[in-house]
Amino acid sequence: MSGIGRTIQQSLTDALKSLVEEFRRKCGEDYSVEHLIKRLSRTIEDLENTKPPIIPTRRYLSAIDYLVHSILKFRNIFYEYLDQHLSLEDLRRGVSEYEEALKIYRRIALSERFKTQIYMAMPQTALIFTIIYSYTLGIRIGFEYFILPVILSITSLLIVYKSPLAGHVINSLSALILVLRLTYSSSGATALSLILVFTLATLTLFMSITYIHLSYVVTSKRNIDILKKSLDELLTKISRVERMEKKEVAEKTLVEKIYGELLSLYKKLYGDYGEEYLNYRIALLVLQGLPRDEAIRKLYSEVKEFKEIII
Repeated sequence: MSGIGRTIQQSLTDALKSLVEEFRRKCGEDYSVEHLIKRLSRTIEDLENTKPPIIPTRRYLSAIDYLVHSILKFRNIFYEYLDQHLSLEDLRRGVSEYEEALKIYRRIALSERFKTQIYMAMPQTALIFTIIYSYTLGIRIGFEYFILPVILSITSLLIVYKSPLAGHVINSLSALILVLRLTYSSSGATALSLILVFTLATLTLFMSITYIHLSYVVTSKRNIDILKKSLDELLTKISRVERMEKKEVAEKTLVEKIYGELLSLYKKLYGDYGEEYLNYRIALLVLQGLPRDEAIRKLYSEVKEFKEIII
């Protein structure tokens, strides 16, 4: 089944493959990072072997968000290492943080998949229970009206994990048959028993219809394509190979100019240790996930505000 969870995971896997390939191409001859490349390659296999939940729950989406953040953060650290702004130890720490985020994602994906499998079977289970309960109360609706909904519910239960939409449509049909038969039932059961079972069957029908809508949302090709497009636009930040286009070169030049002004301000404020302290603060912000350019801009804005207050 192709759903939102599978689409998200596949997009992440493709982006990681591109990033690791770039890592290997730029640092393949550097034996100090060879083991890091192997660790990253193993994480790709782990991600490919992870089965996402059928329904993307809020907890699962939070785990995805954290994983994407850790990948973007590692990408920034990787490029700063290439530009010799960060050390090998910083690079190792970035890989370790990404691996930890992946472990959290895999653990949550497994637990949420188990939960959603239970949720997906609830309408069928509820309907089967209602049919058996009606029989124990003495409601006689005819053998064919008793066995047909049971067969349909069991069929729905068998296919719901491969095709949720079809599974819940079949179960809704089964519940509808039971509701209609109870409406015209003339058995010797008490009115209270009929009302109770009719209510249970109707609630089960509404539950199945709700699951039809949910299944459509998470398996709709249109919704999946919209998500994939927006996610791919984000992940180009991870997987792009060419980092410096003309516009980026101009921005890089501007940032270096800002860095020069910032360095001058830091030397005035902190004396001989100004440059070391500035580079230290930039490294801290990069390790928190900010690109180096944004870190420089952030520190520059802070220093300007401080300078204006003093003046």
